Amino acid sequence: MEAFGPVEYEAFFDKIPSDASIISCTEEYHHTQTEPVDNSVEVCGTPYTVDTGGGFAEVVQDCEYEVYQDYCEYTVDEWYVVDTVTSRGNDFNTSWPNNALADGQRFGEERSESYVIIFDTKDGLERYTTTSHELFQEAQVGTTWVLQINQIGGVQSIER
Repeated sequence: MEAFGPVEYEAFFDKIPSDASIISCTEEYHHTQTEPVDNSVEVCGTPYTVDTGGGFAEVVQDCEYEVYQDYCEYTVDEWYVVDTVTSRGNDFNTSWPNNALADGQRFGEERSESYVIIFDTKDGLERYTTTSHELFQEAQVGTTWVLQINQIGGVQSIER
């Protein structure tokens, strides 16, 4: 089940949607570059000498700039999952969960279903799981099926 309301995220300021409500921001490291810009910190390596070729050496130091930008917590209104419901049974009367939704809620689009068919074989009970409602409905008590068993003893496929 889903509800519509504020969902919290974090991102750099330039990636925040225009309809978001900003909660708070702090300056955090974003990237490194060779040229200085606003909100950058110069970071230099250890000085070293370079032979200039005329018997002299020049002391040089490599520097780059760590750029900081606002990193923010924000909310946007969107549909989010508030609960997951399950329906179980031991017969052929299948149905989706019929829970009452509260105001402002809806059933989500991500639904899944699975059915377990239990076969009574000469070697004992065998289970086969499928997502096909039609196949499940075909497997009525008293019908005969051929089971393909894999090397570790599980039912791999069934055929009428």
